[in-house]
Amino acid sequence: MIIDEVHNSSCALHSGYKTIGAKIMRMGYFWPSLYRDVAKIVKRCKSCQRHAPQNRMPRHDMIPVNSPWPFHKWAIDIVGPFSAGPGNVKFLIVAIDYFTKWVEAKAVRTIIEVQVRNFVWENIVCKFGIPRGLANGLCEVTNRDIVNGIKKRLYEKRTGWVDELPNVLWAHRTTFKKSIGETHFSLVYGSEAVIPAEILVPTHRVTNFDEEVNGEALHENLNLVEERRLMAAIREANNKHQIAKYYNKRVRALSFDIGE
Repeated sequence: MIIDEVHNSSCALHSGYKTIGAKIMRMGYFWPSLYRDVAKIVKRCKSCQRHAPQNRMPRHDMIPVNSPWPFHKWAIDIVGPFSAGPGNVKFLIVAIDYFTKWVEAKAVRTIIEVQVRNFVWENIVCKFGIPRGLANGLCEVTNRDIVNGIKKRLYEKRTGWVDELPNVLWAHRTTFKKSIGETHFSLVYGSEAVIPAEILVPTHRVTNFDEEVNGEALHENLNLVEERRLMAAIREANNKHQIAKYYNKRVRALSFDIGE
């Protein structure tokens, strides 16, 4: 009766079991199973359960996903619908390699089996070989970057996103990523790409370009690309370990509070 009065009467706020238990003790009541009894009643209260604040703390440990070598495993996702573009295309099929994070994307009119099969054949198999695995996931952050990049390039226009897609993909592939210490382009081709800014304001490698010397340098870079990929994999694994360590610490903190 005391618990119900403090929890559900005209002067109650449907507080948590700790607050109610402390209030009961301040009123001068006590019995050995006080907190346990209060917790049972609070858990049975439909109003408390329905209007309880949503806890956004993680409840399960993070398990980082790594790929042993480039182009071994790809993640595929669908983005859209967008405003209709040339050919009435409204959707994007996006694929990202788990190891290099290289992105392939294609605008399509509809999402059907034939479209996805053709995309995998043209953009993955013919370019990088037959993958060992295809998964649905990992693309959310990349999808957001692509969509935001298209929006910023279009300004207030709603059409023309198909024409901007290659530019956004190129910018994404040539942007340095701290987690791997490389650009996606360098992990795939072994060398850094020449970007338009280097043509407008010539850099050292542009002004001193020699086709024969450049060919030899590219060949050497291809011989060293495996080492570059290995170092990138180590950096990425360490980065994922640090993120998982921080994430899992919050999971255990939440589990402790619930247990308490």
